[in-house]
Amino acid sequence: MVTISSALPPLMEVLLAELLASGQYRRWVDRLRPKLAATRAQAVARLQALGFGLAAEGEPGLFLWAALPPGCEPEAVYQAALDRGLLLARGSLFRPERGGSRHLRFNAARSSEPRMFEALEAALAARGADTG
Repeated sequence: MVTISSALPPLMEVLLAELLASGQYRRWVDRLRPKLAATRAQAVARLQALGFGLAAEGEPGLFLWAALPPGCEPEAVYQAALDRGLLLARGSLFRPERGGSRHLRFNAARSSEPRMFEALEAALAARGADTG
């Protein structure tokens, strides 16, 4: 048997090796991809309707990078969303030296929740952004 990682206990190594070798993981991922793609497409449409610009909107993946609508201050929108119970991932967290960014990172799998968009729309409106 090939050792996967010396950081895992032996039983975990065996279970992980079986999961990968049996094809169970591949089948799970194959079932998950279309669901994620549909959720991602809905999130892209809703974010665009709020005025966000999307980077690589047609690309598959777990995360969406969205540029704030013009006229929105990133920190003000972040704080307004936080005041409404929505924690946003500011783009500056993913830049060297935490440099400024007008982007937010969204988890596509969690971006179908209406509460997220209600809080986001309210945060944009509270900061004077036109949300259509």
